[in-house]
Amino acid sequence: LFHYCQCQCPPGFKGKFCQFKLRPP
Repeated sequence: LFHYCQCQCPPGFKGKFCQFKLRPP
């Protein structure tokens, strides 16, 4: 999940925040 988010989210976002924002379906 963290990897997926880090790749999809911009560098400005943190892995944790991204995980919740762009959580895979």
